[in-house]
Amino acid sequence: TQDIETQYQAYIEEELLENADPRLAEFVMYCSVLDSIDIDSARALYGDDVDVAERFSMLTQSGLPYSLLGDGTVIRLHPLLRQAANRVLKTTVPREEVHRIYRRAYEWQETHGLIVDAIESSVTIGDWREALRMIDTHWYDFVAANGLPRLRGWLDTFPKSLQRDIDFVDIYTRAIIQSGDNQELTAYLRPHLTAMNATEVTPRLINLWVRYYWALIHTGGDVSYRAIDKEFNALSTRCSDLDNKQRASIEVVLCAAAYAELAIDAGISHAKHALSLIENTSPEYAADIRDNLAILEHTRGNSHEAVRLFELGIEQCRGGGSFHGLPLRMFNLAWVYCAIGHYQKAVEIINEGRAVMTRYGLEDV
Repeated sequence: TQDIETQYQAYIEEELLENADPRLAEFVMYCSVLDSIDIDSARALYGDDVDVAERFSMLTQSGLPYSLLGDGTVIRLHPLLRQAANRVLKTTVPREEVHRIYRRAYEWQETHGLIVDAIESSVTIGDWREALRMIDTHWYDFVAANGLPRLRGWLDTFPKSLQRDIDFVDIYTRAIIQSGDNQELTAYLRPHLTAMNATEVTPRLINLWVRYYWALIHTGGDVSYRAIDKEFNALSTRCSDLDNKQRASIEVVLCAAAYAELAIDAGISHAKHALSLIENTSPEYAADIRDNLAILEHTRGNSHEAVRLFELGIEQCRGGGSFHGLPLRMFNLAWVYCAIGHYQKAVEIINEGRAVMTRYGLEDV
């Protein structure tokens, strides 16, 4: 079968190079960069310099193998024809022109939602930064539809120098965290973070460490509060330009790590420190931290302080018009009310939370 395919492709290449109308041969070669072709996509490859409709008509009357899709206005070249034409394109057309065609192809593909095709087109000509940009934009939907291993396989084709770039590591880290694969997270990210530590510690690198530990803690990974505390102390001393929000994020991770080990007092201390750093500048983030502090206070037995903190967060939500976090905050307050025997208050706040969900369309909460 391989011999037949090889002979057929050689025949097609000879037809395109020696016997076909040069206009048709060029059209087939150009269109080989796309999975299927219509007038719009062909025009995107050529611009306005060529009568694309004429070339289309030449192809349909040529006898070359293709199939019509949809309403008959879309052409898909036979796979062997496409493969042969693409090889002729890459071996006979100047490299700069080939790159121009592929760039126009992936711009059209991305615009029309063909993200996988667009990334593959950019990778084909080594436009790694454009490929990385598209992966950065679309990684969430891609992983949801195709799974993490396929993304990893794609990224493995990138140059090794780029694979060590923090942009690259950042994108794949987000994808791993989304997938919930702790084994992959530790196997991939930990060595990269350690290697980056050997050079310059930047705020962005510390953000990666924060995401790494946060994901491990919240998925039951093997982490140690004391080890994390020691690591962040060492990192912070080497990075002088952390802002308060970044410092607060470190405190939040340490709070979660302490809580995971039931070191409640340490967790409360970290939560209060985080709150002091951003309470006046990041109200929504502060509200989330305050919720964690309330849960810790309740766990320690200081339920009245937990009630105060939850009620403060609820009042801020009401006053600031941010209702998405309001129902969960109300249900947490109801939980504390139940724990201290205030059942009627619990019922009232639950009913109010339900009403907020209905009123503002928050059934997904």
